[in-house]
Amino acid sequence: MAAYCVIADVQAEIQNTVFNTTTRPTAAQVTQFIADISGEMDAIFIANAIVLPVTDANALLLLKRVCLLGTKSRVYGVMGMEVERERDYWKMYQAELRRLEENPWIANPAGTRQDVIQHSMPPAGSSVFKKGVPQW
Repeated sequence: MAAYCVIADVQAEIQNTVFNTTTRPTAAQVTQFIADISGEMDAIFIANAIVLPVTDANALLLLKRVCLLGTKSRVYGVMGMEVERERDYWKMYQAELRRLEENPWIANPAGTRQDVIQHSMPPAGSSVFKKGVPQW
C-alpha cells in the first residue's frame, strides 16, 4: 500500500507544527493516520478493480489532497482544541471518499482495470460461439 501523503505534507498544512515523539499527536501517530487513510482509499480502488499502485501524476495530486483532509481531521481530533476544524475536515474527507467511490477511475485516468485485463479475451481454446445454440 502506498501512502498518498507524508508527514511533511501534514506539517506544511498545519502551520507552526512539527511532530515528534513528545507532541500530541506524535509523529508515529500521524504516520499511522496517513497509513489508515491511504488504506481506506486503496480499499475503494480495489473494490472497483483499479490497478494499484496509482502512478498518474495528476491523480496522485488529487489523492494527496484527499489524504491530507482525512489526516488533518484525525490530527485535530487528537489535539482536542479544534473540534469545529476537525469536523469540517472530516466532512470534506467523507465527501471526497464518496466522490472516489462514485468515480474510481479518477485514480487511473488511463482506464486500466483488473477485470478488463483479465476478462477482455476468452480463455485460450474456447469459443464465444456455442454449438447448438442459436447465435442470432
